[in-house]
Amino acid sequence: MIETSDNLDTLRAAVLRFLMADGARQSYEFIEHADGSHDPRFVRRMIYALALSGLLEKLGSTSGSFYLTTRLGYIVLASLENEILLHKHHRRR
Repeated sequence: MIETSDNLDTLRAAVLRFLMADGARQSYEFIEHADGSHDPRFVRRMIYALALSGLLEKLGSTSGSFYLTTRLGYIVLASLENEILLHKHHRRR
């Protein structure tokens, strides 16, 4: 799949939303949960990049890394979801 800005925003929002609920999770859990339309290696790199940017907190290392959406990530998630809804609304017109 060729990643467009809309696809990336939707994927970022899905990752942040998934890693916000039910405590910290590993990246493979999101990949198993997702619809499979994105390359798993790409998703892992995106999760790592979101952690480096401070939107996800990375926990653990010896038994695998767990990720959890930070407060900043929650704010970005709200903004992304708003942008996605606005874009869908404008596309309908």
